[in-house]
Amino acid sequence: MNLFASQLGAYPGTGLPANQYEAENATLHHVGLEANGAGFTGWGYIAGWNGNNQWVDFNVNFPTPGERVLTFRYAAGGGNASRLIQINGSNAFANQTFAGTGSWTNYNTVSVAYNFPAGPNTIS
Repeated sequence: MNLFASQLGAYPGTGLPANQYEAENATLHHVGLEANGAGFTGWGYIAGWNGNNQWVDFNVNFPTPGERVLTFRYAAGGGNASRLIQINGSNAFANQTFAGTGSWTNYNTVSVAYNFPAGPNTIS
């Protein structure tokens, strides 16, 4: 699906809101994409993220330095999970808890703030 989204280009419909990034447009490492459940945005969602050495890289470019709030939208039907969030290769936060949502079609968010430098940045 990542290749599918890359080949088809822009998000269908009216497009993605400014400053919203979708996993299928990121670089995926040892995780897959699906589009089976309801309630997702974009072309699909990350599936099978249940082990070590799995991650997603979002490449962003900020015209000016400053604090930005990152909000991660997720479903966690299998219960609580924790994820390490890195900025430009460094651990930016302690492991973040992503509380179980009760099903794979119920979504929640986790937000963290970070002071980014101007220019290209990688959020993993």
